[in-house]
Amino acid sequence: MLRKSVMALATGASVALAGTASADFTVNLGSGTLAGNQSRFVEVTQDAFMVGFEITFDFVPGAGAEWASDMAFWINDPAGNPSVQIGGFNVLFADVEGPLWPFDGAGSAAAGTYTANVSLIHNGNGTWRFSIGNGWSASTGAQYNNVVVNVITGDAGACADSTESCTTPHATPGCNLAGCCVQVCDFEPFCCAVEWDQFCVDAAVKLCGLYVYNCPSGGPANDCPTAATVVSDGSSLSFNTATANTTAPAGCETYDPVLSNDVWYKFTAPANGILVASTCDTANFDSKMRGYNIGDGTFDPNTLPDLLVSCNDDGAGCTGFTSILTTPVEAGVVYLVALGGYDGEFGNGTVAFEFTPEAAGCGDPAAGDCCEAQPLPFCSDAACCEEVCTLDPFCCESTWDGVCAGLAFENCSPLCGTPIPPQTCAAPGANPLASNNNDSLATGGIACAAAGITTANTYARVFTASQLGAAYSFKCVNFGLDNSGGYLEGLVKVCLDPNGGAPNVADLQVLREYPVGLYNGDNELVTVTGDSVCAELVGNQTIVVVLEIPASSTGFATFAGGTSSSSETYLLSDACGISDFETLTSIGFPNIHWYVQLSGNIGCQDAILGDLNKDGVVNGADLSILLAAGGTADPVADLNDDGIVNGTDLAILLGAWTG
Repeated sequence: MLRKSVMALATGASVALAGTASADFTVNLGSGTLAGNQSRFVEVTQDAFMVGFEITFDFVPGAGAEWASDMAFWINDPAGNPSVQIGGFNVLFADVEGPLWPFDGAGSAAAGTYTANVSLIHNGNGTWRFSIGNGWSASTGAQYNNVVVNVITGDAGACADSTESCTTPHATPGCNLAGCCVQVCDFEPFCCAVEWDQFCVDAAVKLCGLYVYNCPSGGPANDCPTAATVVSDGSSLSFNTATANTTAPAGCETYDPVLSNDVWYKFTAPANGILVASTCDTANFDSKMRGYNIGDGTFDPNTLPDLLVSCNDDGAGCTGFTSILTTPVEAGVVYLVALGGYDGEFGNGTVAFEFTPEAAGCGDPAAGDCCEAQPLPFCSDAACCEEVCTLDPFCCESTWDGVCAGLAFENCSPLCGTPIPPQTCAAPGANPLASNNNDSLATGGIACAAAGITTANTYARVFTASQLGAAYSFKCVNFGLDNSGGYLEGLVKVCLDPNGGAPNVADLQVLREYPVGLYNGDNELVTVTGDSVCAELVGNQTIVVVLEIPASSTGFATFAGGTSSSSETYLLSDACGISDFETLTSIGFPNIHWYVQLSGNIGCQDAILGDLNKDGVVNGADLSILLAAGGTADPVADLNDDGIVNGTDLAILLGAWTG
């Protein structure tokens, strides 16, 4: 799927807002503008019992505010716990699941008023915090107006002290989820006056969205979590979910929280470590998986929502939207793995289980490759591990993630290969030319990715004769890069497009290639340099700068840039079905632009006669171009400008031959 490059909410980005709260619990957060990852809040102290709220706000799209769905609203209860979130297309500020605003799942850029109604099932008297935030990290300012929260209150009554489950009939009134209890009793007072019978349970499930375990017979043998198939390290089992029930509770994914037609597996951890369950490239449908910690193996299926510990929809590098579920496990603890489909899909395939024990420390052979991201701490090369952990203790305390792998590339040569060192432009030109209207690198780019890990992506910017003039020579290219993962080796190409207009891969003639090291970094400027490129443009010809970023195994690697440009950024990504360059505007991202700067000079004083591909030499590549153009008026190969490519031009080229 295509997604924006986003980051988590920055520390200290939340500030108190001068909002108001009326006596009837209408909370007004007012109007304002929020930069990316910034939030504002109002705190309200009250003694009435809150059971839900209706929030309304006006969204004003514009520069730096792509979608209304980037705006998030959430509340924290008196204990500081997040209770619910609405919106927040790109991040979950509150670390809880919540619906998008009620528009299409891809978000909406339309101006207008957005409203949502939410029930609260976590309640308490004291100080509540009401917050609004901008979930797009690259945004320069999202405008919101008239944010009003109408709070629904009720009488706690028998709901205040009950310890009985809301999903189980019992002879006493009320139930343990106070907010849900109040809603049910407002609907049917009997439930709080006499007893909590089956009618009250059904009402709670419907009104509060509670989970009630139900797994009818008739499906596969492991159709229910209570009959999960036992697996161990190395297990590889075939499955078919066509007749399976949908049993797992909703959770994990914002777009499709339902795990359709699920089957179940049970694993007991022999030691601390990582359990990986995989259908990667081995299932014939869009699979999803979830992991649950069930302690000693004795559990109430109705508590499954509280036991969830891991999720995966699309596994990194997997075709067909198949899955890889990674679950940290503890010795002696029993775990369930639920395997099902996305959005009602089902099918068959093979699921494999692999357990990796936790390493004892740096240099332990059980630890992973230092050059690759790992879900556990440490890596197998002691010297590299110790050096990296000195730079970043997190790598030995928690997880050897993409940053750790990147540090290994940079500091443990030649263990991970020799990285291409960062480059500088020793001879910047007098006439630099940039793709954007300013040199801002505040915006992370767009990339094809699965589970937050980018696939291979290629980007392009076009420079025309109206920008470059009839001739332009340069040695350096500067560009914006955003890479949350480890080191990658990319490639910058400077190409001639003889046809001009939107670039097509088949038409591009490579003038120069620059291998480039793509290091971990947030919206940074990268430079490549080499032999001079002389671009002579005739008619509609253009120069196209291309950046090829390989698939990452450790993070999100894309371009960096800004929101202001008079020309388009192009993307090619086979993994997302984009087999030739398309504009970001055409796929829904009109205000995100890759920053590219050519550092050079007007004119081509150092042009070489006969160097048709402008690679600094006259050789067989130029001869092939001339022979292919024979008998035409191709201005590139017509060396004597007589309107025809013929033997005279051939003689000129051979006379200039450098080999």
